[in-house]
Amino acid sequence: MKAWGPCAFHLLGGDGTYEIAGLPAGVSVERGERSFRVRAAEPGLHEFAGEVRMGEERFPFSGLTIQAQWKVRWWRWSEDPREAREGSGGGVIAAPPLAERHCDALDFAGGTAPRTP
Repeated sequence: MKAWGPCAFHLLGGDGTYEIAGLPAGVSVERGERSFRVRAAEPGLHEFAGEVRMGEERFPFSGLTIQAQWKVRWWRWSEDPREAREGSGGGVIAAPPLAERHCDALDFAGGTAPRTP
């Protein structure tokens, strides 16, 4: 599993009773009824491996999570900035941004910033 922020795992079968073992220091678990999330405490890339114990059965799991704070800005432009001439007055980012957001994941594939024209 690779994820921005926490990695989510879902458990199938059993009665919903489980234990998590073997995670390294600096990584915590948020438990749900039939799911759990692995989250890093500090910024950076964190590899982890552990084991789900359901009765006598053992299920290994592993992943890589990135914990980061991003500053994302949106600008308006009248021409495609990838095609703008060099030296044409600073380009798109010379003007103030339309919106700015601080977030822990870059997941804007489905749209734009909230309330951005």
